[in-house]
Amino acid sequence: MGIILVVGGVVIVVISFLGCCGASKEKKTMLCLFATILIAVFIAVLASGILAYVYWNQVETELKQEMLNTIEQYSKDEAITQAWDTVHQLFQCCGISVDADNSQNVWKRNPNFQRASEKVPASCCKSQDSRNTAQCQADPTTNAYTQDCYFAVKEFLQKHSHIFGGVAIGFVCILFFNILFSCILLGKIRRTEKVYVHDIPRS
Repeated sequence: MGIILVVGGVVIVVISFLGCCGASKEKKTMLCLFATILIAVFIAVLASGILAYVYWNQVETELKQEMLNTIEQYSKDEAITQAWDTVHQLFQCCGISVDADNSQNVWKRNPNFQRASEKVPASCCKSQDSRNTAQCQADPTTNAYTQDCYFAVKEFLQKHSHIFGGVAIGFVCILFFNILFSCILLGKIRRTEKVYVHDIPRS
């Protein structure tokens, strides 16, 4: 996650540098590169939004399947373990329901939870006290979250979809106006250069 943030920050700084310097110094090369990058980002964001809307049902299916697959990697992969622990505590849920009456046993797909002493991760427990957690892991019906994480995440996305959509539309509008203004400035620079060339006296 840290690497992604650093790379994203560097990309934003580079794009901002191209736009600011290109506009202040009236450099066509910088402005062209700035506009080209923004157009590429604009198309990518727009295409992602359209595809997400069109293939939403498929995205839901893939999301559930991916969640089921990663359960097997819990405690083996640090990133997956942290992600699941965060989901459990944030959404107050535990795993995914395989069927109507076997919601907790999904963790049996992970060898670490085939033991009788621990049936669910500690993050599934409502109380994080060590003694209560041990009892909860041994008998999840006493103090563990029972909500299905897939449905909890799905409900959250559906409930906040208008916010995500609004942010996306705002971002696309900002990109559009940046592209528009950079193209207008490029046209102005080119017209100025033409006028300057015509005004040079011929020997």
